[in-house]
Amino acid sequence: MTLHSTTTGHDVFSAVDTFFTENQFDWGRVVECCIDGAPSMIGRNNGFRGILQRKFPHIHIKHCIIHREGLAFKEFSSVFNEVMQVVIKVVNFVKSRDLNCRLFKDFCSYENAEQSNLLLYTTVRWHSRGSTLKSIFILRNEVKDFLHNRKNENATFFQIICLLLALRS
Repeated sequence: MTLHSTTTGHDVFSAVDTFFTENQFDWGRVVECCIDGAPSMIGRNNGFRGILQRKFPHIHIKHCIIHREGLAFKEFSSVFNEVMQVVIKVVNFVKSRDLNCRLFKDFCSYENAEQSNLLLYTTVRWHSRGSTLKSIFILRNEVKDFLHNRKNENATFFQIICLLLALRS
């Protein structure tokens, strides 16, 4: 169900309640509800959480497990964080300049790579980390050669990462 105007706690609750009513779902059978960290969801008075707890006190409210995983991932090992910083620098080197982006696509085309597009990582959307790492992993050999040809400062470190990946597989 899409909210077309405002997204206050009342709007969200009203949309969910309407959905339940139209589909003949019983609120009494709901045991737990998982919400994200948006202010309209977590507010104790006017948020979805507060309205739900006032109307149906038997329902337990939990914070979304995906967001908990994201918070826990911030405290990951220092080695992984160092590798991730290099990966981010490498992707930014390729994606932030049109010339590099075009040259990389041409290089991938010449090498008959499966794909030619690296995905940017943004800290705002933490799950983009997995997508970024996946695209780097698929194109690791092309990225390694491209960095070496362009004499990038991260070429050596990235080559070491690729060697470690090759040893593990």
